[in-house]
Amino acid sequence: MTAQINDTVFYRKIEFESFGGSQEFFDPASLPFVPDGQRSTGCYRGYVAGASIIENRLFLTSLEIYVPAEVASRSVNGYGPELFGVLPKAGERCETAYQGFLLPVDFQGGLVVADRFIRGTHQHNYTTPLWEYETVIELIFDRGRLVEDHDRSAVAADLREKIAARRLRPRHPELRHRGDFLLAAYAYLQRRFAEDYFVRRPPRRQRGSL
Repeated sequence: MTAQINDTVFYRKIEFESFGGSQEFFDPASLPFVPDGQRSTGCYRGYVAGASIIENRLFLTSLEIYVPAEVASRSVNGYGPELFGVLPKAGERCETAYQGFLLPVDFQGGLVVADRFIRGTHQHNYTTPLWEYETVIELIFDRGRLVEDHDRSAVAADLREKIAARRLRPRHPELRHRGDFLLAAYAYLQRRFAEDYFVRRPPRRQRGSL
């Protein structure tokens, strides 16, 4: 499996990658069909959502998706049914794209977004860890309205430094191979420490020592 494609959030004139948080800003259960997550190893959810923050409000603005073949075959243009008041067209990241709409999102809680991936740090096959980005922002929403904005770049940098120095490692081995460690990173940013998700490596015993 290849690295998964992240959702995006357009904010401060920058398209950030979204790493979720208290919940995802798009719920696929709201669709009249189930996205096909078997079409691409880089998109196991079967969709990639795009949002924008406009005048401190969160809006869903795009959705690229793998529409099930039986659903697409019954549509007018062969890509999929009308959604959000627009007809789909060919997508770039997924087969079908819905664009050109503004749908208010009644999002409650925290969302972590990141930008400026640091090349040369990536060591994971399936997902790109949050701490491997230079800019990390925590956004807090109340019913879709942005009420707090916190720069967590220094916290992510501290975690990155500790991992590089081998002073921290994932507590559970499966965190290295699933998206769970992204939620662990979010919790780290929330609490300012990583003891719940990382354990300190014991010092190497010197040769000949007891």
